Amino acid sequence: MRIQLVKDGNTLAPVGDDSLNALSKIPQGELVTVELTRPRNPRWHNMYWHLCGLLLDNSDGQYGPTKESVSDFLKIAVSHVTDDGKPRSISFESMEQTEFEAFYASVCDVVATLWQTTPEAIHYEIENLTGQRLG
Repeated sequence: MRIQLVKDGNTLAPVGDDSLNALSKIPQGELVTVELTRPRNPRWHNMYWHLCGLLLDNSDGQYGPTKESVSDFLKIAVSHVTDDGKPRSISFESMEQTEFEAFYASVCDVVATLWQTTPEAIHYEIENLTGQRLG
C-alpha cells in the first residue's frame, strides 16, 4: 500500500481521502514499517534542464550540440553513470527528490568550476532565468 503523508511538526498526516482511508484501515497501536521517499519536484527537474541549456548556449558546442548531450556530459562529470560508464537516467521514476537534490548540487559544483564561479552564483542565475526558486 502506498499513501502520501505530509510532515506536520514531528508527525506525518495523510494527504487526501485515499491516504486517510488507507491509514484508517490500520488498527490503532499496530506497528507498521514505513519507507520514506520524497516525490520529485518538477521545478528542480526544470531548473536542471535550464542549466543544461545555459551551458549549451555558453560553450560553443564544447559539451555537445544539444541539451541532452550537455546533460550526458554533466552526468559523467559527477559520476552519475552505470557500471559500464554510460550516463544513468534522471527520470522521476529513477530518482527520488533527495537523491536528485544531491545530483543537482554536484552538477552546480561542476558548472561553477567550469565557469570559475560559485555554486551559489549558478543557483542564482538559474533562479533568475526561470523565475523559480528552489527550496
